[in-house]
Amino acid sequence: MINYNKYEALLIFKSNFENEGLDGVLAKVEGDFKNNNAKIFRIDKVGRKKLAYEIQKSREGLIAVVGFEAEGASIKPLTAILNLNEELIRVVILRNDALDVSKPFIVTPVTGREPREMRGGRGGGRSGRDNREGGRPPRRPRQEDGAEEGNFQEEAHAE
Repeated sequence: MINYNKYEALLIFKSNFENEGLDGVLAKVEGDFKNNNAKIFRIDKVGRKKLAYEIQKSREGLIAVVGFEAEGASIKPLTAILNLNEELIRVVILRNDALDVSKPFIVTPVTGREPREMRGGRGGGRSGRDNREGGRPPRRPRQEDGAEEGNFQEEAHAE
């Protein structure tokens, strides 16, 4: 008996064609899955998305998520075959045994940047310690004579 695992594949296609063209390319990709003894149970077309960084000179791509079952040994050859497809700019395949076949994939939309209060940073500005009760302690007074620094330099030149 062959042990099939559940996988999901994130496929990012070049964005130089419309959704109708995506259907044709997905049919070809679906054939690649079937040729490697993978059983597809769901294909979700997410649509055109802006990428976080440039991949193969593309700043946006058409994204599809494929849920399938396959033997573990067939994933490496499947990935190699999918990477030969010139319309695909990125292929990510993850094993997900907890994947529920009946529920659709949850793809969170990218809404832009987080609110300023939610972002991390270097702590400058009006956030962080400055907003605590009592505020920041006062600075120590600066030494005006610079005696410590001068003595160090003189000792270094004396040798």
